[in-house]
Amino acid sequence: MVRPLADKGVGTPASFVAKTFNLSSVSGAEILDISALGLYVAFINGKRVGNDVLTPGWTAYDARLSYQTYNVGSLLVAGE
Repeated sequence: MVRPLADKGVGTPASFVAKTFNLSSVSGAEILDISALGLYVAFINGKRVGNDVLTPGWTAYDARLSYQTYNVGSLLVAGE
């Protein structure tokens, strides 16, 4: 889970997560399940995942949290 250290208010940058990993092979059927307590935009290898906006959408976060599933096989390459 990623959390900002403190909410510094409007005009401050949002949290940013980056991860490098190695893939021995890519089948083309890889999926990404993603959600956030707020909004997100995901990128893999510099390319945007999906074309949704304002995801995951508002819910009563204390009761339920929506997530999205994307096929990201075409965005991945074997290696790092």
